[in-house]
Amino acid sequence: MDSDRPPPIPEPPRPTEPPPPVPWRALEAIPVWAVAFVAGLLAAGVGALGRGGDGPTAFAVLASEVLLALVVIVWVRMRHGVGMRALGAVRPEAGDVSLGLGAGLLGVLGSVVIVFAVLAVGSVVAGHPVEVPEQIPLGEPSAAVLAIVGIAVVVAAPIAEEMFFRGFLYRALRRWASPALAGLISAAIFAASHVEPLIIPSIFALGLVLAWLVERRGGRLAPAIMAHGLFNLVGFVFRFLLK
Repeated sequence: MDSDRPPPIPEPPRPTEPPPPVPWRALEAIPVWAVAFVAGLLAAGVGALGRGGDGPTAFAVLASEVLLALVVIVWVRMRHGVGMRALGAVRPEAGDVSLGLGAGLLGVLGSVVIVFAVLAVGSVVAGHPVEVPEQIPLGEPSAAVLAIVGIAVVVAAPIAEEMFFRGFLYRALRRWASPALAGLISAAIFAASHVEPLIIPSIFALGLVLAWLVERRGGRLAPAIMAHGLFNLVGFVFRFLLK
């Protein structure tokens, strides 16, 4: 009888296929970044046509991240005929979440140590106390502005920047460079894109962690996005919500 049969043994989850090899070259990151940068400037100009205050700034921050992601997606689709899987946007595997969040926490702790060290050295060199500059200058932001900035910083930026710096740039560098060299180059460019000298060392260290995550997880972006998002979330909370 059917009732005497043993229960079926559940099949183990199938491992996620790794992202395919990238067909683009690392130098293509230059025109991709240039197009995204110009598009971001245009978006900021459109936002500035409205009322003054924090609204245009928040709009520009969100628009620049969304446009960066769109430019990357359109570039790999139109020029190379591949989709987001080639950037590492594949289904996460077991362990990606815990590894990503753990690396994000490590990035936060490391950033605190590095920033304090940089500020201490900067204060000695300058002869007076120095402070970390504000990456997003806001006055007295409303709840709506904070919501837009929060989405931009915690959601849009981790997705867009990981697609570009790790999915597009790092994986292209890995076509000819070792993981260490590719990580160093991509982390340096990632840090330089944040412009402010006092935060570049901590962002560089974070870039190394994020590149290591992508390498460790076979090219998948999910852990790096989670780590980046946690890092930005902590910064957003302390910068805007706990001040």
